[in-house]
Amino acid sequence: MTRYACATYSTNVVDGNEKILFCHFRRRTVELASTLMTCHQFLRTHLTFPSSLARKVFAGLLLLTTSNAPAMADEGHAQPSAPEIRAQLRKVTSLVSEIRREGRSFFDDHPPDAYVSTLCDLLSDDEAAVRHGAVLVMRGAPNKAKTIIPALVKTLKNDENPSVRCACVKVLSSLGDGDASLNQEFLLILSEDPSALVRAEAAQGIRRMKVWSSDYYPLLIKGLRDRDKSVRVATAFALVDKEDSKRVVSRLLHEFVDKDESEMEDLAIALSFSREDVFSQIRAAIASERSAVRAGGILTLGKMASRDALVKAKMRMAVDLVSDSLGDSNPLVRRCATRALWHMVDERSLCLIPSVLAAIHDEDEYVRIGCCEVLVRIGSRRRDCIAALESLLQDPVVSVREQAVEALGRMGPAAKSAVPRLMRIVRMDVKQVRLKAAEALGGIGKDAIDSVPTLKELMRSEDEELRKGAKAALERIEPVRK
Repeated sequence: MTRYACATYSTNVVDGNEKILFCHFRRRTVELASTLMTCHQFLRTHLTFPSSLARKVFAGLLLLTTSNAPAMADEGHAQPSAPEIRAQLRKVTSLVSEIRREGRSFFDDHPPDAYVSTLCDLLSDDEAAVRHGAVLVMRGAPNKAKTIIPALVKTLKNDENPSVRCACVKVLSSLGDGDASLNQEFLLILSEDPSALVRAEAAQGIRRMKVWSSDYYPLLIKGLRDRDKSVRVATAFALVDKEDSKRVVSRLLHEFVDKDESEMEDLAIALSFSREDVFSQIRAAIASERSAVRAGGILTLGKMASRDALVKAKMRMAVDLVSDSLGDSNPLVRRCATRALWHMVDERSLCLIPSVLAAIHDEDEYVRIGCCEVLVRIGSRRRDCIAALESLLQDPVVSVREQAVEALGRMGPAAKSAVPRLMRIVRMDVKQVRLKAAEALGGIGKDAIDSVPTLKELMRSEDEELRKGAKAALERIEPVRK
């Protein structure tokens, strides 16, 4: 006989008015039947507590400790009215979030079908926190969906709080995922709501819906022109999920134009979820005259490779397309090519090393960094790879030097020729690169034994982080010496 219920509380009587000083729910397993019964009986006696908030709290706990939730109503214990709950929640605002959170947890296990009318009343409460909590609690009442949906749609259209409207979309797309009319409501919100948070949630709500009609395509695609990035990305995911992939891919590939690289990554992820074979369209995009479209196609291939969404034959073609793009005239395309290759290569990709080495001194720092990462991913210990990484230790850009140092450390003993240069970095470079150099020397291991005096000198640094880095490196080198 197990239930999750525990309450710690304290009350103080002042002039006959009980005040909640502390009430904090915790979900604990109550194993002993006697303890459970004592808790159950105690809570029943407090259903007439003068404070309506206390009655609400104790009523909820009572239901948590009994397997027969309707028994309270059957025995004549009236539910606290909506006005009472609202009045008390306004007075005790510090408890609102706690009650809402625990209320959601409680109603996950006890669907609030019997409380629908009260919850609907709370949708017009003055406090946004109360309205928001009431909406989320409605997720647990699927048996009353037809009653709840009209109230939630009204709240979605009229509530002034964006968080409440977002919650309405989430619950509506859960309870009414088979109601085609909700798509129209979400599309309206997507185009008209003043809050980007709500518009993005509307696009996600459309994606969660089980019913869809291509007639809605012209309305949904307007979300791609939204002024907010999160809305555009959410719309892209919805389009890929709901519409004919070949129709959507052609449109989305042209959405890469004039987007920052972060948004391009998100759009590529969305495109990678295409349910049909769109390889030919992506290959055509990589041949486009527009550099952003080429970059978008390359990123998409990389994301598809990361999801194992490319069959073996097309994977080989994709790798060739992307590696060839390392020589593109546009730096954005070359940067995207290194990021895509990282998802495509492994220790069997030795044939790509010449292309990566040819690009490792690219004028764009991010291409140089990407090439370092690809070499590490391939894992080759070839001398020409080590030499190329060593040459970047004098790069004028800190982040490039840092990446090259890290890559050498991951090459292990094969990078022993870099020890003198790494020692010089430990002594003279900026802190973040010195730390990486110490770590790299530790990664090289016993073949970095000549660096021990340098690392011991670093142990005397006033910087605690540098001392710790030196100590960690020495622990990896000196035990072999002993």
